Amino acid sequence: MSFWRPWKDAIAGVWSRLKRPFSEPSYVAFYLVSVFVGAIGVWIAFGNVLAEKCEPLRTCVSDERVFQSIISFFVAYGCAACTHSIIVADSPKYLRAISLLGITVTVALAFACALAYRLGAAATPWLLGSGVAVALFQHWIAGFDYSQFAERKADSALGASTDSDLAGPSDGFTL
Repeated sequence: MSFWRPWKDAIAGVWSRLKRPFSEPSYVAFYLVSVFVGAIGVWIAFGNVLAEKCEPLRTCVSDERVFQSIISFFVAYGCAACTHSIIVADSPKYLRAISLLGITVTVALAFACALAYRLGAAATPWLLGSGVAVALFQHWIAGFDYSQFAERKADSALGASTDSDLAGPSDGFTL
């Protein structure tokens, strides 16, 4: 076995988990609903700020309550997905290692966002956007399990093998 074989397998596995879910509408629907529901704290904070009639909209997004809720969302969302793939799911070792790295990156981005916000750094929106993107990527990769979301073809056989004999008489039926 070559030195690069495990790396190639890990990259192929991540690429498959990135690409394959698009062919499963049930997973895409699950993912979109979980993102929307998972971000309910962001929507509530944004709604509260909007209710105060802040103008312009850019000021609403940079409000501290909205900012804190977005940080809370991406840390919880990304780390929960990674923790699930490490502890609960029967994931390959490479995915567990990537998930551990993902937790580290997510927490580091959260600290960087909070520090940049307090210092008034211009990079704050980019850090915040990166944190959200990393969390969404982590959930997309870690949350997909083909056996749970695969749709069976409507014309595929159900039950036992079609080569076996029938359990009862077939009188009166055309086979």
